[in-house]
Amino acid sequence: MKRFFILFFFMIAWGMATVYVKGQVPQSVTIPNPILFCTQVPVAPSFLNMMDAFGNHRSETDAAPRGGDLYILYPDGTLKNLTSAAGYGGVGLLTNNGIAVRQPCVHWNGQRALFSMVVGSPSGVFDGTKFFWQIYEVTNLGENESPIITKIPNQPSTYNNISPIYGTDGRIIFTSDRPRNGQSHLYPQLDEYETAPTNTGLWSLDITTGDLKLIDHAPSGAFYPSIDSYGRVIFDRWDHLQRDQEADLDMDAFIAGQSLPYGMFNYSDESANASYKYNDRAEIFPETRALSKDTIQNLITNVQPFTFNFFTAWQINEDGTEAETVNHVGRHDFMAYINSSYTAEFNSDRSGQVRKFTAAPTLDTRQMVFSPVTHDETYGFINDDAVATAEHTGHYRSPLPMTDGQLIVVHTADSRIEKNDSTASNPKVRYDFRMKTMKPYLGLHAADKLVTTGISKNVQYWSPNQGVLVKYNGVLWELDPVEVVARQMPPTKAAQLPSIEKTVFTEENVDETEFKNYLKSNNLGVIISRDVTHRNTDDKQQPFFLNVAGTNHHSPNPIGKLYDISYLQLLQADQIRGRGMRTPTSSPMSGRRVLAQNMKGVKVPKPFSPASTPGAALIANDGSAASYVPASRGITWHLTDVAGKSIVKERYWVTFQKGEVRVCASCHGSNENAALPTQMTPQNKPEAFRTLIKHWRDSVVNVAPTAPILLSPLNNVGNIIQAPSLQWNAVPAAVSYKLEVSANYSFTNVVYLNNTVTDTAQIVAGLALATDYFWRVTAMNSKGSATSTIYRFITKGAMPAVPTLETPSDASTGISITPTPPFRLHAGPRTAGGFFGMQQTEQLRMVCRYRLKVIFPRQ
Repeated sequence: MKRFFILFFFMIAWGMATVYVKGQVPQSVTIPNPILFCTQVPVAPSFLNMMDAFGNHRSETDAAPRGGDLYILYPDGTLKNLTSAAGYGGVGLLTNNGIAVRQPCVHWNGQRALFSMVVGSPSGVFDGTKFFWQIYEVTNLGENESPIITKIPNQPSTYNNISPIYGTDGRIIFTSDRPRNGQSHLYPQLDEYETAPTNTGLWSLDITTGDLKLIDHAPSGAFYPSIDSYGRVIFDRWDHLQRDQEADLDMDAFIAGQSLPYGMFNYSDESANASYKYNDRAEIFPETRALSKDTIQNLITNVQPFTFNFFTAWQINEDGTEAETVNHVGRHDFMAYINSSYTAEFNSDRSGQVRKFTAAPTLDTRQMVFSPVTHDETYGFINDDAVATAEHTGHYRSPLPMTDGQLIVVHTADSRIEKNDSTASNPKVRYDFRMKTMKPYLGLHAADKLVTTGISKNVQYWSPNQGVLVKYNGVLWELDPVEVVARQMPPTKAAQLPSIEKTVFTEENVDETEFKNYLKSNNLGVIISRDVTHRNTDDKQQPFFLNVAGTNHHSPNPIGKLYDISYLQLLQADQIRGRGMRTPTSSPMSGRRVLAQNMKGVKVPKPFSPASTPGAALIANDGSAASYVPASRGITWHLTDVAGKSIVKERYWVTFQKGEVRVCASCHGSNENAALPTQMTPQNKPEAFRTLIKHWRDSVVNVAPTAPILLSPLNNVGNIIQAPSLQWNAVPAAVSYKLEVSANYSFTNVVYLNNTVTDTAQIVAGLALATDYFWRVTAMNSKGSATSTIYRFITKGAMPAVPTLETPSDASTGISITPTPPFRLHAGPRTAGGFFGMQQTEQLRMVCRYRLKVIFPRQ
């Protein structure tokens, strides 16, 4: 598996930023191509800083110390400070010029790179200015070129955007803490582990049109995306689909008559004005975390407590379809049980052991090979008074396979936990992360030679959260190395509906494209399982042998107890858990955590919806299940009996895209794309899916749609940008929409026409300034169409020219309070030149040097 990276390196010498330095590569180290990497002022250990395993998107100076730079190291030993050469960064006391940089990614052509940078730093300990990680692009990477750094347009400007990569389709993919639906009252999203701020998942941006979409909603965060040679987006996810541990502690304290440590509570819904109630912490999914002191929960005596804390690799297509763990591998495929990943979650700056695994898409989970690169002891720590063994060679992060076969890593030789052995204002951090080569060692590998001789800097920056001025004078960390070299761009990977489900479309005379367009227009996807009674034989942590209730259809070769199942119940990730209500009169803190709630985001007619099990789909006699699901939101599910009792639970949140028809052939099954599957994949035509599309054909789109309601911009509104997003409501029977924008009310001068719209919003670019426009939307299906009312909006006017002041002249003296003639300015284009009188009550000094500020009404 190939992963594509960019290496940024920051170097600053004493007193001023160094742009070029010769001979920085030790003589014994050779590199085939330039390396981009970042320098970073060492980060004193704190909760949720940029080096942590999770919550690493924060931009405050305690989380992201200012003073780093973006560097490029050339094979001849020349080192160039790219950010300094482009006018960013500085030395000494850093305020407006303070920067931090991270996570570069080189374009496929090797000529440019993306990276994230936060610009600006507090001017004092009480400066509450908000700063954000934003995405930039650097060009002119040649040794004799002057670099140019440009901020990427149309990205979320008031949120933290990090981990940018180039897609194969001209878009960029990144992680961001922008709320899932853009509603600021949901900010920040709080993770399911520590109720700490997290990013919301993977995002995709068309930088030209501004089209932004969430391709993976990760309730506890997604990290470090890349695109492998097969075209898959590979990324890490921090998964915690579990109940709220802070709420458990609140409940214990409440029962004991103590003050609540966290004040967790539920909102009634996700809206900004949702109601809430003190001490309301109800949850419905999954199992409880521990033996609860709550009497009602203690009635559940046959279910073991459950916690979930898993950091693993995922794959997804660039358009957000087919999200799953790499090759559908699960915890049960690694070993009997996984207690931890190979990097400690705390006290290690996301460093530890280097491991590798095979993951070609043709491999079944049982055929994947996981093997160590460094010794297992490099995962853990030693005590401060202990001596490291020969096997514990320090802590590693950011492995970089070079094109010449050598492996470069970021490494510290310190085997203890990370710690600041000094003060917040004068930190002395134990870890000294530097780029190093690797060598064979004790049958595995260990860090070898330094790639640079070290880069030092003398900086100061304010840390309001710590209440101090931080001073650092020393060697900088070297992070996030990537090789600057052209790479073959893989083809864009697209989801393909399996032939079995295509046959069902054909047999029922339903057009696949029309059905998918209907899903897109209603913000829906579809989940299909061919036979939920087929289980992965390695997954023995939940009931294994299943039977469709009322039938003889069951798991193959059952041994022992058969569990009856009737429904596939779906749940959605709703941000309704709040924090901070420690007393009945407390005000909630900002941010919300997701809770699994019964699915309610499907607003279209469904073939079956049992009142006893909300959000459920009936399991058909052949073991299949199919249902509509909300798009662009985390979804999970479980199999239940006829009374709604949970039998088998999904352990992850999965995101579906608009129009996606997703087939999971079996429950917790093997990799369906494997060349030689080690377990049987059901081949039946899913009857539940047949029922779904027949119902859609006969009951949903057998009538013409109603007219859409236009939502934004409102009618007769002015000051609209030249590329507005026109929005309308979803019409349940609509398969597609026609959007028209005209320069006149009669629509004889149409300037924009799109009759294949499947969304309920469309960006219309290229409109003229200061112009009246009229727009309407038509909802369509095979039975007819209906058109909305016509709305009008007016685009912004051009800025007026700068006025020229004529009389009185600058520095005039003896000017009357009511001068005659009055003040005069020269009129420019789109201005109303003329005279400006002054009120008699105004105090006008007899000797003045003035500036006249003229405010024009909007045109």
